[in-house]
Amino acid sequence: MKHALYYLLSCLPILCIVCTPEKATATHPSRAVIRGTVPEKNQMIYWMKDPVNRTDDGEKPADSAMIDAKGNFNLSVVASPDSYYSLRIGSRHVGIPIYCKGGDSIMIRQISTDTTPEVLSDNGGATRFSRYFFTQFQLGSNFFDKIQTGDWKECFKILDVQTQSQSTFLMMNTYLLNNYPALKREMEDVVRYSGSSHKLNLLMYFYYDDNDSILINDTHCADFMDRVQLKHDTMPMTMSYTNFLSTYLEFPFKRWKKANVVTSSLSRKDRNSLKFEYCKSHLTGRSRDYGMFYCVANLFNFFSDSTALEVVEKQLNDYKKDVTDIRYYNMAYKLYQAKLAMSEGKAAPNFTLPGITSKNISLSDFKGKTVYMEFTGTWCGPCRKEIPYIKELQKKCQNNPNVQFLTVWLEGESREKWLKYVQSTGLEGSHLYSSSQFAGEVPKLYQISGVPAFMIIDKNGNVAMPSAKHPSEDGVYEELMGVAGK
Repeated sequence: MKHALYYLLSCLPILCIVCTPEKATATHPSRAVIRGTVPEKNQMIYWMKDPVNRTDDGEKPADSAMIDAKGNFNLSVVASPDSYYSLRIGSRHVGIPIYCKGGDSIMIRQISTDTTPEVLSDNGGATRFSRYFFTQFQLGSNFFDKIQTGDWKECFKILDVQTQSQSTFLMMNTYLLNNYPALKREMEDVVRYSGSSHKLNLLMYFYYDDNDSILINDTHCADFMDRVQLKHDTMPMTMSYTNFLSTYLEFPFKRWKKANVVTSSLSRKDRNSLKFEYCKSHLTGRSRDYGMFYCVANLFNFFSDSTALEVVEKQLNDYKKDVTDIRYYNMAYKLYQAKLAMSEGKAAPNFTLPGITSKNISLSDFKGKTVYMEFTGTWCGPCRKEIPYIKELQKKCQNNPNVQFLTVWLEGESREKWLKYVQSTGLEGSHLYSSSQFAGEVPKLYQISGVPAFMIIDKNGNVAMPSAKHPSEDGVYEELMGVAGK
């Protein structure tokens, strides 16, 4: 998303244009030309309209073209300014939202799958504007320094100033935004929701312990929530709103959950159903569709045992009765089927990834040992909180040759930054680098939708605990030894 009319054009760096004006011009008024260079060669590239899942290849594309032997592609596509688009190659979504209309011509370049695509040219300006906007309004080191000091008020001030700056910037570019309604919706939702998403994450980081006990002493820190309006329409959801909704479903839910648990005695099935019931009673339209999918994915992030599978089976039946966009239901159902295939006693899918020395390591290398496997990321706050507990667990198991610790890092950072972080933690065991975060092949293979996530694989290579206890939980050592002793 990048480009701010004449004001922005004067600020943009000079970019290398590698096509002639004649070739870069769409010849049909209802079609846009999307061309560029990508790392993949001799594969199909797919044009996705208003995709709901950027980590899956199950959605039907709107168009496609062949990538040649040099990695070049050329798409002539029907395009509407009311929609946003993305590119998919195999199961990999190229990391750039595209906004265009008939007559537009856009050229992109992506050097490797670990780098952000560049927008080399864009005669309509909407995609370029999008890229510029998100580059321009990144939170600086001052914000993250304030997080470390625990000063939520100063953090809130920084976020409010940024939101105001974003709003002012958009007001200066109303002509462009009015010509691209999908881009306008996204930008407006950035102003409405992104600051609140950060605030909610901060409050959960500052004030919730690992047992979900509310530790808020200053109730004014949550006042902003009264001013946030959830959506109740059936319009396609923006990425900014989807990100907000994921965070929102955690924060108010924790209060609601506590009230329910205090006033009644709940079974484990009831507790696992609470968040889904919250969505049924508080959300409508596509917000409800996404919320219900999120609840299923979130439940499976912590539990994959028979009780969780039974709960989700019932939820899916309720879900399908009143769904606005069937694609969200399909995602939830596909996740359920995958977890069913990876339940206790099933063979753990093998995979191979580079380790700290760049040497490839496979899960099958550890057959004969009990593997305590974690999915995590250098970018994940809750994961960092687990590190001291993991080190304590590793110390307890250090003299047990039958136990192996294996950490799969879902990264967007370079290998160099990742390696430096891993070495700074002092963690033992084997550490594997998986690029593209949740879009990587391994997290998709294991249907990982949130981190940290833990599993125990037995000595025969079968899943013993699909949702193992976190190192910070009571009884994790006993659970691990119970599998290792068999």
